[in-house]
Amino acid sequence: MKILIPFITTFKIQTNSKGKVMKGGGDKFVLDIVDNFDAVYLEITKEIRNNNQTKRVIQDAITKHKPDMILLNNPYELGNVITTFHIPVICIVHEGLARDIRMISFGQKLKKLNDAGAHIYFVSENQYNYHKAMAKRIKNIDIGPIKGYINPSYLPDDTPFNEESIWDVSTVGRNEPVKDPFIIKRKLEKSNMVSLVMTNDATYTNDKWNNYVEKNKHWDYVMKGTEHKQVLENISKTKVFVSTFPNESFGITCMEALGCGVPTILFTNKSGNHSSESIAVDPSHVLKLKKQCSTDMFIESINVLYSKTKQIRKDIREQTIIKHSFSNWKNRIEEIINMRFDDKIKYNTVEEFI
Repeated sequence: MKILIPFITTFKIQTNSKGKVMKGGGDKFVLDIVDNFDAVYLEITKEIRNNNQTKRVIQDAITKHKPDMILLNNPYELGNVITTFHIPVICIVHEGLARDIRMISFGQKLKKLNDAGAHIYFVSENQYNYHKAMAKRIKNIDIGPIKGYINPSYLPDDTPFNEESIWDVSTVGRNEPVKDPFIIKRKLEKSNMVSLVMTNDATYTNDKWNNYVEKNKHWDYVMKGTEHKQVLENISKTKVFVSTFPNESFGITCMEALGCGVPTILFTNKSGNHSSESIAVDPSHVLKLKKQCSTDMFIESINVLYSKTKQIRKDIREQTIIKHSFSNWKNRIEEIINMRFDDKIKYNTVEEFI
């Protein structure tokens, strides 16, 4: 069964996952699908979109590859396509818990996909509940039923584990104020704890983001461009990992930390919820903490998680790797593909989606 993945991007994505450089979880998901299934990804560049060529490019790809199914990586990636091709669609929603202008039309697009017969999956229950509530509140739209949830990624069996730690706390995140990876540095500035931030060194078109980079450039940090294997090795040598972004849709770095046997603090917003809660096999493997918490409370939480014995950390690693194994991930993807292909509901066309 051949799958076509129209993929909107503003950067050149690498097709060889053995040496891939990716921007985020959604990008990794696309490459993992291409690596493990009979799938073709179609890069929809900014130039194609600006020239209103999205529909033609995707139609040409359908003619060339004759896919049995189209996999969308989020609702924005459909465009004015599939207007005459009756091809089953699966949509995986990776969108985080954003509060911006995108949310005005987000629910409408999800509803149109649902009405067209697409199967929609979210990557966490918390993410789905958020978007469902936002669509209802902003546009009074019921996005309709979804088919369920999927893990957007998996853990390899050789995920590292280290009994000895170098750092008290670590985090991984883009160098900008939304992810705010340097918050752990600021909170621990007057303490004796040693922290590790793995982030990028970047220049943005957004002045607010550039100001954040400039403000935090005095801290020591490890470049996020470091080979992924080394990032995991660094995480495994940490007592406690911190997910600094309250609005994650899933949180792959949290999954990776738990896979290394490192208990994790989840910074939350006012709701007190975090999508990465669903990653943990046991609730005790993570600890939720308001992002605005005091330094004393932060340190106390670190100590609570670090008090776990080496055996408990080994158990965290083993249980997480089993739950998020490659075989479980691949079986789930095969399951949702077969469910959509076998669905006898008449597939309607989607017109003027964007």
